[in-house]
Amino acid sequence: LKEEIGDALFMLANVAQKASVEPMEALKASNKKFIERFKYVINKMQEANIPMTKENLDKMEAFYQDAKKRTSFKCEP
Repeated sequence: LKEEIGDALFMLANVAQKASVEPMEALKASNKKFIERFKYVINKMQEANIPMTKENLDKMEAFYQDAKKRTSFKCEP
């Protein structure tokens, strides 16, 4: 499985370069987006006094989906 994942990553990097997208910059933007959304989840969980435990994954997911709706990130080719 490790080799197949490596092959997929290599292929995606090639596709990105052919689309004039710098793969590392795309990864950095994706990481930034995830971090901002996860910070939103943490804040909402704290505001609601809900512990971040596996029993509350459904609540965390709901907040994450809300964060996705609230945040807009511009995608550039």
